[in-house]
Amino acid sequence: MKTQIKLSGAAIILGLFAIGIRELPENAGGKNMEVYVGFGYIAWMISFIYLFLDQVKELKVLSK
Repeated sequence: MKTQIKLSGAAIILGLFAIGIRELPENAGGKNMEVYVGFGYIAWMISFIYLFLDQVKELKVLSK
C-alpha cells in the first residue's frame, strides 16, 4: 500500500514537469509550435491527485 502512495505522489511530481514545456516539434522541417496548459492538463492532474488521496484514504481504513 505504501508503494502505491509513493507512485501516486511521483505521478503528481512528474506531471508538474509538463508545465515547463512551451514548444513541441511540429514536423520534420524543424518548425516548433507553441503549447500551453489548458483544461486537459488540469483534468489530468486532478486525476493524479484523486488517485493519491484515494490511496491515502484506503491506507487509513486498512490500518484501523
